[in-house]
Amino acid sequence: MIAKVCGLTSAGDLHHARQAGADLLGMIFVPGTPRYVTDAFLADLQDPSRTVAVFRNADIKQIEAERARFATEYVQLHGAESPEFGEQVRAQTGAKLIRVLSPADLGEAGDWVGIADYVLVDTPGGGTGHRFDWSSLKWFGPDTPFLIAGGLDAAGIVELKSMNLAKSWAGVDACSRLESAIGRKDRGAVESYLAEAKR
Repeated sequence: MIAKVCGLTSAGDLHHARQAGADLLGMIFVPGTPRYVTDAFLADLQDPSRTVAVFRNADIKQIEAERARFATEYVQLHGAESPEFGEQVRAQTGAKLIRVLSPADLGEAGDWVGIADYVLVDTPGGGTGHRFDWSSLKWFGPDTPFLIAGGLDAAGIVELKSMNLAKSWAGVDACSRLESAIGRKDRGAVESYLAEAKR
C-alpha cells in the first residue's frame, strides 16, 4: 500500500517520514495557508524523489515559479483544475500528477485517466482532520489508482482494509492526524500510520 505523509514543513520531519517508509512526501505550496512551505525549509532539502507539491487553483506560471524553489517529483492539484490544465502541467513541468477529488466529484475520475498518476479522494478543503463518508467508495473503482485521505491515522487504515474496496485502491494520505501541532509531525503517530499501511 502506498502511504503519503502530507503537510510537511521541516526538513527533519520530512527526513523522518522518508526513513520511516513514506512513499510520498507532501508539501503545501498554497500561500496563506498554515503549512505553506518556507524558503528556509526548501533550502534544506536535497532529494526531490517522492516529494509532492500541493497546489490549489494556481495558474501554470505560479506552479512553475513555486517549483523553481524546489522541483518536486509530483504536482498535486487540489482545486477546481480541469483535465486540460492537468495535461498542461504535465507537459510544461515534467512532473507526475495527483488529482484530488471530493466524494461529490468521484464521477470525474474518468476524465483524468492517462493524465493523473493517482486520484486522491479527500474531504473538501483537505488537511481538516475530518473524514468523509467512506461508504461512498464502495462502488468507486476508477481505472486510475486512487488514494484515500481525510482524518486518517493508523486506526483509520485498519477500518479501510476491512471494507473490501476496489482493486484500484492503491493507498492512503494523512496530514493533521499525524501532527502534535499544525505543521509539526508527531513522529510516533507517523511511524504507527506507516507501519499499519505496510502491514
